Amino acid sequence: KYHQTQEDIYLPVAHCIEGKTGHAMNKDVKEVFDQYDNKGITKEIKKLTFGANPNDWVKVIEELKKQDDFSKEIEFLGFCTDICVISNAMIVKAAFPEIKISADSKCMAGVTVEKHNAAIEVMKSCQINIL
Repeated sequence: KYHQTQEDIYLPVAHCIEGKTGHAMNKDVKEVFDQYDNKGITKEIKKLTFGANPNDWVKVIEELKKQDDFSKEIEFLGFCTDICVISNAMIVKAAFPEIKISADSKCMAGVTVEKHNAAIEVMKSCQINIL
């Protein structure tokens, strides 16, 4: 399906395709993710391209909001700051404008340092807290 997307046309480096080399997390990142995941506070959304389906985000967040310990804060981290992270953070911000959204700049990387920094500035402009 990836080869039928605009992402494949404009970013023709096949990446993050489930079951292919490069899809799995780096072992150090996976270790940290698993620490959070064991607490039941991480959620995975499988997506075809850089921005997940907004309906998938709504389902996940509505499920989280039912938990007693939901702090009304969501933190993003990952790759690629200037494509995937910002796209998904903005989708969530638009759907849930009153939930505090943060992004940890030390746990993200962009295509280039300049693009990473530009994405950080755009997220700040959209009231996303940068850690």
